[in-house]
Amino acid sequence: VGQNTLLGVGLQESLSAIALCLETKGWAACVLGAHPGLLTKARAEAKMLEARMAPGTTVIKNQVIDQRLPNAQRGDKILWMQEQGLDERGSGGPPAACDGGGRSGGPLGAPTLAMLERAIADIGFQLDPLLQQSSLRLRITERCDG
Repeated sequence: VGQNTLLGVGLQESLSAIALCLETKGWAACVLGAHPGLLTKARAEAKMLEARMAPGTTVIKNQVIDQRLPNAQRGDKILWMQEQGLDERGSGGPPAACDGGGRSGGPLGAPTLAMLERAIADIGFQLDPLLQQSSLRLRITERCDG
């Protein structure tokens, strides 16, 4: 949302700008304001866990679109942290107990991804009152994870 970062100075203004973009455009993009080193660690963790990611699905009017249809083709992947037994345990780097495919015998540590996931969920919950007051009348009631 503009040149401002979301975290830090102007948080309420940034949240209001995100809510307005969601209301008027249907989407919003913003700069999270995270330290580049943090994002580098998160990318390394995600790369180690890529085999555990599920392909993104297209949903229109609450109906999942058949993945064989051309309008359902997406290139994104989703990592369901809780479903995959991933949490903040670990040393802060890529999970050491993983093999190259992101598998291990027990719960994996993904501390940086877990921290970013919590931060994004917190931002979503802070958007809740603004989205309720908007023409969208949208409620954010809980986290979404398997």
